[in-house]
Amino acid sequence: MPQAASTPQQYAQTMQQRLGFHVVDVISNEVICAAQTGGNPLLVHCRVGATMDFTIKSNSAELIDQFLAQSLSEAFRAAPTSLASGLEGLF
Repeated sequence: MPQAASTPQQYAQTMQQRLGFHVVDVISNEVICAAQTGGNPLLVHCRVGATMDFTIKSNSAELIDQFLAQSLSEAFRAAPTSLASGLEGLF
């Protein structure tokens, strides 16, 4: 079973290896990742610490829903998560 990422490097590695994301940048405890599915971009910004705080953006609400419901939970089953305010104003 996948474990929660305790460092930005572990998070970045999991996003690359388990979900196929491209790591755009790692700044201190923050990791920015990107992927594209069916022509729709998905950008994920995560602060790794005691919890993993996410801001997720895409032009596809369905892609965000799928990422939250399936991909993210499968990759980080043991991770405590809280969704940051990245979904407001996208659509």
